[in-house]
Amino acid sequence: INATLTNQVVFNLLKELSNLFTDSFFHLGGDEVQTVLWDEDIETVKYMKLHNISSSKDIYLDFVRLAHDTILELGKIPVGWGEIWTNFGSTLNGGVVLQKWLIQQNITDMIDHGYRVINVEAPTNYLDHLDVTWEEMYSFEMCNY
Repeated sequence: INATLTNQVVFNLLKELSNLFTDSFFHLGGDEVQTVLWDEDIETVKYMKLHNISSSKDIYLDFVRLAHDTILELGKIPVGWGEIWTNFGSTLNGGVVLQKWLIQQNITDMIDHGYRVINVEAPTNYLDHLDVTWEEMYSFEMCNY
C-alpha cells in the first residue's frame, strides 16, 4: 500500500469525474466494505503496523474522509450510504449527506447530529425490484412509510 500514491489517484479520479458530472451532489458510496479482508492481507497488516493503525476500520475511515474532503474541496456535496453513519457516526464531516436505506439505521439520530438525509428505505425505491410496478413506484408516498 502506498497511501500517498493512492490519495493522489483518488484525488485525480474524483476531480476528473466531478468535472464530467455538473450536479452539485456527488455520491461516493461507502457501503459493503469488507474490512475483515484487509485484516487478512499481508501488505495491509504491514502497513497498519508501520503506521501504528489498530484496525482496518481506521483505514476505512481515513479513506472515507479523504474522499469526502476531496469532493468538498472540489465544490461538490458528498453523499454516502448509511453504512458510513453506522460505522463512523458523527465523526463524519458535517457536510456529508447520508442516504439511509436500512431499517436499522436511525434517521432521527442522523438528523439530530446535523446531517442531511435522503431516505430510500421503502421497498418501492429500488429499480431492481422487478415485482414493483412503475405505478407503485410513482404513487408511493415516503411520508407515510
